[in-house]
Amino acid sequence: MADGRYWSRRFNPMFRLLRRRTMILFLFVLLLYIFYILSMPQKGETVRWYKEWHLINASKASHRIADYKTALLPLPKNNGTGSDLLLTLAAENLLTWKNLELTQNSGKIKITLKSGLDAGAHAKSVCQNLTGNLSYKGNFPLPQMHYSSQYSLLYCPVEKVGSTFWRRVFYILYGKSLQIYNHPLEVPIVDALTQKYEILPRLVRMPNQVRIFLNNSFKFMFVRNPFSRILSAYVDKVFSPNPVYWKNFGIPSIRNSRNNASKHSLTCGHDATFPEFLRYVVESESTLRNRDSHFKGMTSLCKPCSVHYNFVGKMETFERDAIFLFHKLGMKSFVQAMSDKFTSMSVYDSIVDSIKGPYHWKRNIDRCIPFEQSQRRTWRKLQLKGIISMSQSYPFREDEVSKETFIHVAWNAHQNSSTEELKAQKKTVAQEAFISVPLRDLELFTNVFKDDFTIFEYDDSPEEYFNRTQNVQPVSQYLSFKSV
Repeated sequence: MADGRYWSRRFNPMFRLLRRRTMILFLFVLLLYIFYILSMPQKGETVRWYKEWHLINASKASHRIADYKTALLPLPKNNGTGSDLLLTLAAENLLTWKNLELTQNSGKIKITLKSGLDAGAHAKSVCQNLTGNLSYKGNFPLPQMHYSSQYSLLYCPVEKVGSTFWRRVFYILYGKSLQIYNHPLEVPIVDALTQKYEILPRLVRMPNQVRIFLNNSFKFMFVRNPFSRILSAYVDKVFSPNPVYWKNFGIPSIRNSRNNASKHSLTCGHDATFPEFLRYVVESESTLRNRDSHFKGMTSLCKPCSVHYNFVGKMETFERDAIFLFHKLGMKSFVQAMSDKFTSMSVYDSIVDSIKGPYHWKRNIDRCIPFEQSQRRTWRKLQLKGIISMSQSYPFREDEVSKETFIHVAWNAHQNSSTEELKAQKKTVAQEAFISVPLRDLELFTNVFKDDFTIFEYDDSPEEYFNRTQNVQPVSQYLSFKSV
């Protein structure tokens, strides 16, 4: 007992001091919180503050409009008549979104053909018919959107629709790199993918301020025919040597469809067929389980009926739409650097990216297939993507070649492939892929992605895929693993 009283007398003053300090700290934090609440703008003040904030950024944007004249591409002449050829590009006032005619060589540039602005207006019209309401509503994809306060710009990325390219654009817009890039394709892909995006203004996180923010931002997204998008996902992530996606997509696709799958297939997932992959995607989207952004619906990703996009670009007209946006944003250096070689630079970038990946994953690839076979698959991947002609056979005899040699030879093979041949080849590859899918699965696919087909104006029942004499025609030429 004596010892207890001794230690009690010893430590009681210390306990009282700690309690006093804790109370003082609590009161200090409470006062800071009260001060913060009192300094916050009220409802009307919040709107006024946000408008003032936007006008400051808008005034900066207005100065860029004057740069459009010097940022334009040289216009070709129309059959020697001297009149400017009407472009499918357009310029739009950054503040009012009204069409703006721009002078070029004493002529005018106007919108004459369907553009991304028309596609955006069409999506808005379809959504109005579907919902009967054009007010901003629902769950907004703001957390995943890329934002630039300098340009009052919002971009919603859709995987397999040029999203890496636009991430590179935003990487340059952020201006955090010490490296000076002339155009987006110079930005290393890993840098663009790991970039921390600009944080949206705090006020946007308040539900009543979302509509104001969206109305005062230029919003754009890019879309793609759902058929070509799902085929591209398969070619890039499953058919080509990619052990990461073999595990994520290949194994579950085989497990979901193949009755007598070998242990090797269930362990590696390296030989999942396109029909197996498509069936897995349909089931994932139907049940909303195990979904992945590479095949998730575009309307599901970007909510076009909740966010009314000013511009909806398309993969089928990617170069034209990208150059339009560069014009719109006054990115003169991008236009000058890419205007006459956009396609060739994009193709070379795709070749390099396709070839370098397997060398990085070599150890894991070797556990499933010989590396020489993976290189053959990479070559076939470039053929499936319409980059190298099927007449250009795999050229290497040795078991393994350096990636520099591989890139050099693949680029030469592309240059020796005719544009007409590659275009026809891509069409044949797609036809072979989709007629190998049972009609029932194909109908389920179009039903699952019905909104994507409707809102973005794509044919959901192309004759070349559905009008066939047999329910299934097995792959034999391009997508067969045995032919690689």
